[in-house]
Amino acid sequence: MSEAIKLYLADDHRMIIDGIKAMFSEDETIEIVGEATNPDEMLKEICDLDVDVLVLDIRFDMEDGQKKDGLDVLDILLRKCPMLNVLMLTMFDEPTFARAALRKGAKGYLLKNTGKDEFKLALNVVTSGEIYIHREMAKVIKGNDDDLIKKSRTSIVLSSRELDVLLLICKELKTREIAETLSIQESTVKTHRKSIMSKLGVRNLAGVVKYAIENDLI
Repeated sequence: MSEAIKLYLADDHRMIIDGIKAMFSEDETIEIVGEATNPDEMLKEICDLDVDVLVLDIRFDMEDGQKKDGLDVLDILLRKCPMLNVLMLTMFDEPTFARAALRKGAKGYLLKNTGKDEFKLALNVVTSGEIYIHREMAKVIKGNDDDLIKKSRTSIVLSSRELDVLLLICKELKTREIAETLSIQESTVKTHRKSIMSKLGVRNLAGVVKYAIENDLI
């Protein structure tokens, strides 16, 4: 079994922290190693902990009634520990916020209505050194921001071989023909096909083709 991804949760709402902890409570691939409802508390300790991903709120309501901007916290944080992977978690679905977070050094931008599957996908992508944008926002952001994220979410999620299989699926090649073209076994093609559908969140090959078209892969 691969080593668990170690998370630190920083959000001013205890309910959000508790919800994430409950979400991954039975998932042995995710480990919560720290939490804070106050960004100042988080800044005091996080660089001394073994953390793979910090899940950071974009706005904090402080006990004294003041508000603290999570993007300002991000600036301070990455000066202290620049190698930390930061995944912003927010209710704000405005592309402006996502662009600002990425330009400041965040590795991902996720909305608080995200389900477990996409949340875990984002964690895996971020820990692999790539950028993850919430799927509802990715196409809006990538239009004019190729310097921030790669051509599409698919280029991050799929392996090069899976992308080869996807493109041949879109050319309407059958399993046997794909295997011959790539010099691999038919069983290997089926394994890649199943993995592609799982990663893209689609149920059939028509969904794969639709996704490829919508993301300008073909």
